[in-house]
Amino acid sequence: MAALAALDAGELALGGAFPSVGGIVSASFGRLATTCPATVAVWGPGCPGSGGNSSLSVTSPAWIGTTFASLGSGLPVTSLVVVATGFQGISWGAVPLQLVFPQAGASCFLQVVPDILQTVLPTGGHAAAQLPLPYAPAALGLYFYQQMVPLEFDGQGNLAAVTATDALQVMVGSF
Repeated sequence: MAALAALDAGELALGGAFPSVGGIVSASFGRLATTCPATVAVWGPGCPGSGGNSSLSVTSPAWIGTTFASLGSGLPVTSLVVVATGFQGISWGAVPLQLVFPQAGASCFLQVVPDILQTVLPTGGHAAAQLPLPYAPAALGLYFYQQMVPLEFDGQGNLAAVTATDALQVMVGSF
């Protein structure tokens, strides 16, 4: 094998002097795909804050034995972001953030059972989170959920608003 490249869809492209790949005749080029890809889907919508509509996206997929990474965007600049990760999602509308924070908007909901809580500081309206995933066969196909909840502070350090990104449903994959 002389060349190896990762493709966007979680596939590998191979190049070199070989007659077949995976038992299929292939003249010096091949493509390998996983039967258990790392997947992500939006679980529920977020709510806007002073940074606009906030969103949560994946920057490094949930492959077994790697580090899952996500990025929140459109977050308030003067905030502390709580990253909620859990093994169960909550139906949209079931847990209003106003139950805990009166500063939360009426359309802001927690959509993740918070089994793991992290705090991160946003930079320029973006916040990055990471979650190490074990190399354990039992983790393969495991679903987890993640959502960011920014706590926005005013100039005097008082809690001014609480918002939320959309929530993600993530499945751990393997190649």
